[in-house]
Amino acid sequence: MRLQASRLAALLIAGLTAVSARGQTNVNWQGGPSNNNWTTVSNWSTGALPTGAFDEVANISNGGTVIVNSNLATITPPDGPAGAVNVTNNSRLSVTGSGAFVLDDSGPNVNGTATFSGGGTLALTGAAASFSAQSASFSGGGVYAPAINGASHGLVSVNGTLSLNGGTLRPSFGFTPSVPQGWVLADATNIDGAFALDASAAGLAFGRRLETSVVNGGTHGRQLRLDLKAVLGLTVNADTGAATLSSPTGAAITLTGYGISGPAGSLKPATWSSLTTQLGGGWNVAGTPSTSSLNELGGPVPPGNTTQANLTLSSGTRSLGTPFDTSSLPFGVAPSLQFQYVNSAGQVVVGDVQYTGLKAVNSLLLTVDPASGQAKLTNSSQTTISLQGYSILSASGSLKPANGSWSSFQDQGRPGVDEANATAAHLSELIPLKANSITLTPGQSFAMGGLFNAAGTRDLKLQFQYAAPLAGDFNNDGSVNQADLTVWKSQFGTTLTGADFLTWQRNLGATSSASGSSIANGVVKYETIASLAAASAVPEPGSLALLAMGAIAMVANRRRASTRFAASAR
Repeated sequence: MRLQASRLAALLIAGLTAVSARGQTNVNWQGGPSNNNWTTVSNWSTGALPTGAFDEVANISNGGTVIVNSNLATITPPDGPAGAVNVTNNSRLSVTGSGAFVLDDSGPNVNGTATFSGGGTLALTGAAASFSAQSASFSGGGVYAPAINGASHGLVSVNGTLSLNGGTLRPSFGFTPSVPQGWVLADATNIDGAFALDASAAGLAFGRRLETSVVNGGTHGRQLRLDLKAVLGLTVNADTGAATLSSPTGAAITLTGYGISGPAGSLKPATWSSLTTQLGGGWNVAGTPSTSSLNELGGPVPPGNTTQANLTLSSGTRSLGTPFDTSSLPFGVAPSLQFQYVNSAGQVVVGDVQYTGLKAVNSLLLTVDPASGQAKLTNSSQTTISLQGYSILSASGSLKPANGSWSSFQDQGRPGVDEANATAAHLSELIPLKANSITLTPGQSFAMGGLFNAAGTRDLKLQFQYAAPLAGDFNNDGSVNQADLTVWKSQFGTTLTGADFLTWQRNLGATSSASGSSIANGVVKYETIASLAAASAVPEPGSLALLAMGAIAMVANRRRASTRFAASAR
């Protein structure tokens, strides 16, 4: 606790040495990852807690996290709550347990304002946590991240204006909420604008959607609500093009119209099985079906024309044929359809869309088991690719590079694969010679060992270098020549067919090079992994000879080449 006499002396000295009016004084947060409690005085640049009575503003901008787990209003004077708080530069103010964050606007130059900008985040965890200010703004790119653990949640209370435009609401759940369910997240005199809603951390099951609204009520007159609602879902098989409607929660939901839209070329009107065709009785195709939009509306039902055509879904599904054009997805492009419907109240509702099949990802997929840390790489597409290198990145250092953890392709005995300098931040391998590229057929997986620290942060990213194999290049050496005919003869009737011979014949003389390869971003998912043995393949005929010829050059260039790829992938 600071002595009152010291405070008065400091103010007297300041008054004698400056004739200008007093203004706010920033007290900067300098706490670290573990020493991060608001009430620890050494975490602040002045060696004392920021206090509103002395016109001090708490400035949190070092990218760290500040924990508030007590009631700041109970701090013994002359210490006390800050006069204002600024949280920016991806820093985080986290109020947990029964923590209560308050501001003290008793100083002549502070007004109890809380400002979150530049990725600065306010996180409230649980029902007992609270945050109070005279005004609050998220409009400069701030984030409100409520961690909701039950039927009620801690409140942001603002005795003034709460500004939301330009901010993001990013809720998460520590339990499985029922549907429907709602929470009051904020209470203010005035709520200006609206949050962008980011449900990426919510972990919602299919057919559940979050919505925000501002309603009258509460202590100050206006409330920000978050509601979880059941919605209809559209399931699309990205491999076959089949589409079905359903109510995934089992709730009875009635629609009187719907629309499916996407990029031009993504839909096939000719194979769409409309409700107009299936049900008739008042259903009508709306507008002209196109490769980017399919729509239907329920009109009056004949012969009486006194009721509107509708469809109610609870259990079961309703097929819409195969309206998705699977050929519209080149490798690396994920499907992106939108689905909306009109409910029985005449409201337009944004439905949920899920994809099945390999093309649901349509890229290289890294699946990570969050419990065991085991991982596997899968070609989750319908395109055969030649893998020439990859990097797995973790900004938080949540990777495990040691032998016995990460099972690299080099560890698995793949010829011509070079590891880079593995660290907890990145794991990389490069395959300098195209002849040694690893061919991944659609759906093929490789176990990569326990490369993830299960106690770490789920922030992995995947980048990879690849090329589409040259048609007819059966030995994968970058040229279609007589050597490939030899391979075809030896494998005809087992892995190769007469159609493959025609492919070789049409492409005889064709070549490809590493210059035709691409670097792309893969997809990372966290889910339970069943047992998968580490895969290794015997080099194709011709590869061993090429490997021997290039061995000396590879040894000389191995570390430099692999490090260069790791750097380019960061």
